[in-house]
Amino acid sequence: MTRMRFLVLALFASLTINLFFGGLTIGHWIERGGPRLGWSWAEAPDGPGPRWLRRTLGEDGMPALRAAWERHGQEADALRDRVHQTRLQVIEALAAEPFDATAYAAALANMRDTRALEHVGMHAVMVDLTQNLTPEQRARLVERSRAWAERRGRRHRQ
Repeated sequence: MTRMRFLVLALFASLTINLFFGGLTIGHWIERGGPRLGWSWAEAPDGPGPRWLRRTLGEDGMPALRAAWERHGQEADALRDRVHQTRLQVIEALAAEPFDATAYAAALANMRDTRALEHVGMHAVMVDLTQNLTPEQRARLVERSRAWAERRGRRHRQ
């Protein structure tokens, strides 16, 4: 085999492998709803709440989801702003010269406490939502939650 033919085959193999992994990455990214993971209080074009929840509930569950999201929206916006401010405070404490470990620890604790409040808000939305779902909609949510817990459990056991 000539050197040129070997280089062409190696280039082709490399390109094939890169396209394969690129496709896997893009597919995973699309399945998870893009680069932003987690909750977004801003309404997406296909409705409020995280994509997994909208897909799980389907069109018949969207009125209950929209109503719950609207009831908690103002509080959620304020919490999201507070979380953002605490992140900025953590960055500022980390960048301070001279570095003050006590101030940095306090900023991290403040961020942790604010994130805990944000979780309380998310949980309030979920409680509000689930009490307005039909048994079939709630069963779909249970099925999705069990699948998520199983995937998460496998990842932690490995």
